[in-house]
Amino acid sequence: MLGHSLGEYVAATVAEVFSLEHALRAVCARARLMSELPGGRMLAVPLPEAELDAVMEDGLEVAAINASERCVVAGSAEAVERARHRLAERDVEARLLATSHAFHTSAMEPMLRPFAEVLAGLDLHPPRRTWISNVTGRRIEPTQATDPEYWVTHVRRPVRFADGAAAALDLSGALFLEVGP
Repeated sequence: MLGHSLGEYVAATVAEVFSLEHALRAVCARARLMSELPGGRMLAVPLPEAELDAVMEDGLEVAAINASERCVVAGSAEAVERARHRLAERDVEARLLATSHAFHTSAMEPMLRPFAEVLAGLDLHPPRRTWISNVTGRRIEPTQATDPEYWVTHVRRPVRFADGAAAALDLSGALFLEVGP
């Protein structure tokens, strides 16, 4: 299994790391804590991660690497707008995402400790099924899955979906089924 961002909680629930009740408690707490943070923006950029240096500035971070040439940068509304303008000058058509915050960036820092406290009160069990981590892009380790700090890190670090998809392609007998909205 491979879930993108919040989708990794689904994978962990299917793998029986979280009970459904505890997964919902974690997801709701995560959403509530995020909603209390200052807003931000996210921008889908059709460039590889290595080519993002031309638009990066203070207050702008890589939030996701979704494919070899599909990344998301995030930050303040002003920093994202400047990046979009610089990309347009290079004839790179980036797309603003319909988000309220700069997820998977340092903007999430203020919610990390309160979220860790929520996670510490949940029962986390070794996975009965494996999945690919958004944090590392590799198979989840049982010690990661059951460590509340892994889930705190998950909020803050970029989603390494491209690495995860590549790892999934290396699995023998893999079945690809996309489930989403």
